[in-house]
Amino acid sequence: QLEGLPEFLGVPIMLKEAFELVGQPYTNGLLSLQGRLGQRNGPVVKRILEGGFVVVGGGNISEACMWMESYNLVYGRSNSPF
Repeated sequence: QLEGLPEFLGVPIMLKEAFELVGQPYTNGLLSLQGRLGQRNGPVVKRILEGGFVVVGGGNISEACMWMESYNLVYGRSNSPF
């Protein structure tokens, strides 16, 4: 019965805003792109969805993914709850 189903069917995943997902914020952490929403699913997102993953949210990133910390002028700083 499982034959033909995606390998990761139903596995939840969070995507950083560096990946374009239809209708979701796609700022890449840049203030100049604040409010921009994905118009299509990028190549990585297509593969994730085809694999059966379920996107449950988004994660903060540094500006253009250029720094080690997750701070940007769109959302501010991300802190670990641990």
